[in-house]
Amino acid sequence: MKMNPKLTLMALLIFTFCLTLLGTTLAQEKTAREIYEEQLKKWREDSIALAKKKAEALKSADAETRKKKAYNDGNTFYRKGQYQEALNSYDKAIQADPKYTKAFFGRGNAFKKLRKFPEAIKSYNKAIELDSTYDICLFALGSLYDEDGKFQQAIRFYDKVIKVDPKFFKAYYQKGLAYNKLGENEKAIEALKKATEIKPDYHEAYYLLGRVNLSIARYDEAIKALQEASTISKKYDYFVFLANANNQKGNYQGAITAAQQAQKINVNAGHAYFEEGEAYKGLGRIKDAIASYQKAVKDNRWAQSANYEIKMLQDKK
Repeated sequence: MKMNPKLTLMALLIFTFCLTLLGTTLAQEKTAREIYEEQLKKWREDSIALAKKKAEALKSADAETRKKKAYNDGNTFYRKGQYQEALNSYDKAIQADPKYTKAFFGRGNAFKKLRKFPEAIKSYNKAIELDSTYDICLFALGSLYDEDGKFQQAIRFYDKVIKVDPKFFKAYYQKGLAYNKLGENEKAIEALKKATEIKPDYHEAYYLLGRVNLSIARYDEAIKALQEASTISKKYDYFVFLANANNQKGNYQGAITAAQQAQKINVNAGHAYFEEGEAYKGLGRIKDAIASYQKAVKDNRWAQSANYEIKMLQDKK
């Protein structure tokens, strides 16, 4: 049978079209499967990454909780005077966070209380290494050197504190105290004046300023500073050294007033009665002077000096 060429051509075209369509469909199915598999792979990778992130977050949160608890425990032990236990807790906090600045500071404080100065210095320095602007730690390190009698090193750290915080009045006070111990009174006075400028009610600084001026016979400045101190805070030492400064100046009535204020605060302290006796002696009131010295004798610390003055006055009669 002879086939129609037109029909054969058409059949061939249809067959070719069907093959092309089938190929396209298969290709599309393959592409869809690949996309699905890629998406599934990405979902799995994202899920694993998210799980790891959550685990790390939980681990980090747990470490944060543990370090804070250990640090707070250390502070509690420190306040109770249990310094070794405090150290153990601070160490746990540092194990949880090797860069926990406050824990190194607390560790330094505990070592200082235990009189382990080299260990305290090492801990303080580590805290400062982590935060060079940690003014409280710089101050603590200065105080440690001060306590250890290394006054120049102490001053160096007080200056670092002041550089970080120019209003840190306690650093000026401690600096003045250190200079006073070194016998550098002018520098001591300068630092103490700065402390009182920053904190006008800083009676401790006024008192020390008065004592330094008294030691170098600047009686007017001493009286002024001690008056400020005793006005701000009614402390025995403030009044008794105000009495002494007035006696040195020859202001005997002022000395009597200050001495009697001191006696109201501590009736058994011989220094106040001795200064009162000195003032009465300066005024020529010998009977009153002897009576004051006799009260001073009751304080063993002033008995020898008071007895000597009594003998001297009685011999003059």
